[in-house]
Amino acid sequence: MINLHAIYYRNIWPFESKECSLFFKQGKFLIKAPIGSGKSMLFFDGPTYALYKTSKRNLLNIHSKEGEISLVFSEGEQYYLIQRLLTHGKRSDSCSSRLRAFKQPPMFDQEDIITYNTWPLKIDHSQLEEIVMKNGSDLQQNLNQLLPPEPVFLSTIFLLQDAENIFEMQPAERLIVLKNVFGLLGIDEAKEQVNEERKQTENKIKYLQDQSLQNSKLNKRLAEAYELNTHIHLPQKNTFFEDLHPLIKQLSLQDFSLNGLELQLYKEYFQQLQSQEKELIADKAKQEQLQKQISEKSHIIKEYQEKEKKLNEEIAHLEQRIASIDVQKIETIKQEKLALYEQINTLDTMTTPLLFEDLKAEDLEEVIVMIQKLKDKGKELANLAQIQQLKQEELAKAKERLANFDLGIQTEAQFFCEAINDYCKCIKSINKQHFEQLEQQRQSMEAEIKKLESWLQTEYQKPIQPEIDSIKHFLISINFSAREEKYQKKNALQKQLQNLDQQIIQRENELQKLQKYQQEKSAWISRATEINKQILSFQAELAKSEEEKHGINAKLTTPEVLQLTQELKDLQQFLQIIENIQQLINDFTETKNTIKHLELRKEKLKNLYTILSRELLFSALETDLPILSEIINSYLTQVVDYQISMQVVESGEKIELEVKIKDAKGEREVKSLSWGQKTILKLVWMLAISSYLNTPILFLDETINNLDADTVGKVSEMINNFVKQRTMKFYTVTHNQEIQDMDIRDQIIEINNN
Repeated sequence: MINLHAIYYRNIWPFESKECSLFFKQGKFLIKAPIGSGKSMLFFDGPTYALYKTSKRNLLNIHSKEGEISLVFSEGEQYYLIQRLLTHGKRSDSCSSRLRAFKQPPMFDQEDIITYNTWPLKIDHSQLEEIVMKNGSDLQQNLNQLLPPEPVFLSTIFLLQDAENIFEMQPAERLIVLKNVFGLLGIDEAKEQVNEERKQTENKIKYLQDQSLQNSKLNKRLAEAYELNTHIHLPQKNTFFEDLHPLIKQLSLQDFSLNGLELQLYKEYFQQLQSQEKELIADKAKQEQLQKQISEKSHIIKEYQEKEKKLNEEIAHLEQRIASIDVQKIETIKQEKLALYEQINTLDTMTTPLLFEDLKAEDLEEVIVMIQKLKDKGKELANLAQIQQLKQEELAKAKERLANFDLGIQTEAQFFCEAINDYCKCIKSINKQHFEQLEQQRQSMEAEIKKLESWLQTEYQKPIQPEIDSIKHFLISINFSAREEKYQKKNALQKQLQNLDQQIIQRENELQKLQKYQQEKSAWISRATEINKQILSFQAELAKSEEEKHGINAKLTTPEVLQLTQELKDLQQFLQIIENIQQLINDFTETKNTIKHLELRKEKLKNLYTILSRELLFSALETDLPILSEIINSYLTQVVDYQISMQVVESGEKIELEVKIKDAKGEREVKSLSWGQKTILKLVWMLAISSYLNTPILFLDETINNLDADTVGKVSEMINNFVKQRTMKFYTVTHNQEIQDMDIRDQIIEINNN
């Protein structure tokens, strides 16, 4: 049974722009609320809309663009949170929904039934499992599977002031409510399923009984078989199709059979033709094999011819390379090399004046290197002389700066004091820090001067310029033109000699290539000869295969072979058509059996529909209805002097719930009761249903207004007994002071227009 725990409203009429939440506590509560305070919205319309998304009015506050209704409810041990987000639509409020499930019971951080501007639910959102659906309709369908039907919900949990009285309904409508309460709607659903299946069975029977399409196929197949039969030269005559021909278009599966066809004669003839065909197949296979061999050999010959062509091209290319190599040229170059050696020896034996004996140089290159070293030495000495001059100038400037600095210190140390009318001797003590800094600067200057003097003393102890002049004089006096002329001639001859060596190496490489080319040429000529032999061999085999193929082609194209092939094809097609006709006959036989079974099925479904319409419903209510009647009468006894009897009766094809009033005057209709008695009967029905189903929650809305004082007292006592016997969530809205004064409440809930 469904149980409600808490509901939350935001921007929902009539709460203006407020948040409001209702916590359904365990206990008995009286609700005091004036008209327009929102009690119906809080306790009735809101929960109904949250669960079933149905409402007779717009719920969103007209001053708000969007609002929310969220309800926590449970079914068994499973808890759910349904959230409805409302926005203004053109005609009515539009709604988007979210449904989430959780296992742990919800916790609430307050004790008040009604709170404003807060949502008391405390829950770990990580434990919420979203139930995701494609759209809102699918979500509501899934939700409806958890909930009882809306009429059951409204007749077992809510009793509204303007709710319809079940006892004032038509008998057939009463039965529908009763089915909802007892959960018997499944019987109606099963009945409808049976009825739908019965209709489908009837349609199948009608469809199967229509054999026009199958008869049309039969006529077409018979015409095709007759035409093919005229081309088949059966050894033994069979007149089945000749006799049948005038009637082919009028035949149907109902009055047709293949008896008399002697199908075995056609099959035996087909086997004879197949035996003859095997020889043709072997020849065709041989023909295909020869064609394949001819194609393969032609391809191989073409490949070998391409290889032969490439080999001949390579041989011609090698012959060109061999012809381009001059074997005699290398001997000529060697003779030229010997002549150059003799010229070089002649130059080496020539006498030349020794111009560089002091330098002890053997040839021109060594002399040039030594002269370059002397030049470098001269440049180095010149640079050192310039540095020496710069250092001396820097030393003179440093000494001059020190003298000027000492003069400045002396000037600063002289201060004429008017007080003593003389120079002050304590000025250095007075400005001690300043004069100490000046002394540090002076020491730094002296250190720089000492460093320069030390450098000049250690680096240049002898004069540099005389040594530079000596090197210049020596270089000017050198004359080596004869040595240079001999060197240039020898260098030219050595270059010619190197060129000849390179030519000799090149020619020797060409000789090696010549030997390699000759070997390759010999190998390729041998390969070309072998390939030519293979080409001739394959050409001979190819000619033989073509001759054999020509003989087979002549054999396969004779008129007898062509006739055999066509007749075998016609006979095979004929047998396939006969097989199709036989399948049509078999299908017709099977269809007749199917129709027979469907007729039996239709009769069974008809009987089952009758059982579901009457017997099963009577059986289901046989136990529950007397118990419910007894509970209702037990409550009625506490207030009025009449009882009711309820029984399910048949009225023609309808089944109805008949209700009668019984008292001392006898039996009568419910409509004979006064308005107040009907009100009491409606309340008693609600209490009886709640007792029978043991509902966890019950709402009563202004159920006993306008009753006389004596009746109100009895009703109050009945409600008092009902509440005290149960542990539940009980809420009642009333303006009756006597009920308000009853000691059946845990708390009074007051709702005002503020």
